[in-house]
Amino acid sequence: MKFKGRVVPAVGGLVVQRQMKVDGAWTLKASTTTKPNGRYRFTIKKAVPAGAQYEYRVVVLQNGTEIAASPSGIISIRK
Repeated sequence: MKFKGRVVPAVGGLVVQRQMKVDGAWTLKASTTTKPNGRYRFTIKKAVPAGAQYEYRVVVLQNGTEIAASPSGIISIRK
């Protein structure tokens, strides 16, 4: 599964974290940096059972300080 987006205004080198809610707390699952056009991408390779639901969000950091966070979204796994 691909998980991608873009930071606006476009800034390269920002840290982007993909976080998943686990037992009510946000947990870091992966981290990457933005390209000069502000784009980022994560690939989720883990096989999960049909019917599973996960809540994700993306957090953007600049020099270690959170500067933006997406609304959370639910991903439901289908067959």
